[in-house]
Amino acid sequence: MWHVPFVGRMSYCYSKCLSMILSWKGDFYSLPFLECVTTVPFGFVYITSDGGGFAVNGYNPHDGLERALKTLQYEYRFKCFHSADEALSFLKEALEEEPILIGPIDMGFLVYDPYCKFKKGADHYVTALGIDEDYIILNDPDGHLQVPLPISNFLKAWKAEAISYKRGPYSLWLVKEKLGTPPVEKLYKDTLVLGL
Repeated sequence: MWHVPFVGRMSYCYSKCLSMILSWKGDFYSLPFLECVTTVPFGFVYITSDGGGFAVNGYNPHDGLERALKTLQYEYRFKCFHSADEALSFLKEALEEEPILIGPIDMGFLVYDPYCKFKKGADHYVTALGIDEDYIILNDPDGHLQVPLPISNFLKAWKAEAISYKRGPYSLWLVKEKLGTPPVEKLYKDTLVLGL
């Protein structure tokens, strides 16, 4: 199992997971900086819902992770699988090399959370640290450090059937080498342009 610095609590689970992965690699960024580089905080708009109220809709986390990794010049691979067996086999092999950013997943199946039944259909991201035949070990930025989750529950969460913006079921991010360091002025400019 990988020992990864834990970042957690409150919103922006995807950027907290990214922070954990990058910190494990030795690249330390402040969380507010990473959140801004994803541009997700800039994308919120208010829309009228069917019930007459208002809902918040913003840039989705998938786009945000992709934007942050490109802007910060990391090589990365996003993968999703249509078969649970294929996904699990790939994940086991990948975890031998490094911790893995997983998501989106459905919080309703995270049974270590006593309130999970109230969170069904809510999207979330976690960092996978290790796996065996029965459990996957996760850093969950919702306040759960090195927590075991039964594989059967993990697969239900990872399929993310209720998550509308997913690019496919069983999705994960492999964050690879840093290819360069963008000049600060270019980094800020690119982030502002993407955030508009």
